[in-house]
Amino acid sequence: MDDLHNIPDIEKGSDLYFFVVSMFEHKAKKNSGNTWKQQMLKLIDMNCLTIHNSDDEADDKDDFWDLVNCTIALIVEYYCTFLHKEPCMTFYQTGHKWMQEILTMNEIRCKNMFRMEKETFFKLCTDLENVYHLPSSRRMTFMEKVGIFIFIIAQGASNRHAQERFQHSGETVSHVFHEVLHAVCLLARDLIKPDDPEFKEIPPHIRNDRRYKPHFKDCIGAIDGTHIHACVPVND
Repeated sequence: MDDLHNIPDIEKGSDLYFFVVSMFEHKAKKNSGNTWKQQMLKLIDMNCLTIHNSDDEADDKDDFWDLVNCTIALIVEYYCTFLHKEPCMTFYQTGHKWMQEILTMNEIRCKNMFRMEKETFFKLCTDLENVYHLPSSRRMTFMEKVGIFIFIIAQGASNRHAQERFQHSGETVSHVFHEVLHAVCLLARDLIKPDDPEFKEIPPHIRNDRRYKPHFKDCIGAIDGTHIHACVPVND
């Protein structure tokens, strides 16, 4: 057990601690050496390591347990680096709580954060859920998803800013943003379209103006809503 204290970052009482303890206990048992050797060889093969048999059985055991110690050290390093992580988003005011506060308090707060009134926000959420099938997830409501999306585009917020505000990881924020964006694009197809899709009628401001009627009666305007300012030279 003295070897156990030479391995850093093993928390006493943890699952990793009991795993290492059991290995050292089996080390002391005479009849269990081959079993644990086979198990460690499988673990070593996963890390592209090999062990060579020696003519001297004692040297072979020493080499094997030296390799066991190295392998345990690698396990500890992997555990401390990738598995045992300190929680990051631990603020008591989660995104859901913050959304409830914004949507139930003064109207100005909603306009400041989302650039729209509460009724507009609720109507948008209802349409995205019922018509365009934006779902809630196990850890997030559809309304919070819409809140993340609107917050980012209304405030020009970065992913990290949204992480801190809503207490979600960057991956979650990115996934939710694109999920809501897809639903909003479907909504845009139904909202942003010409009143006369076939352009059979002449717009009133052309039909009723003598300056435009003879020359622009078949014009439909800028389809995408963008008008480019142009000045015709005096000579023309």
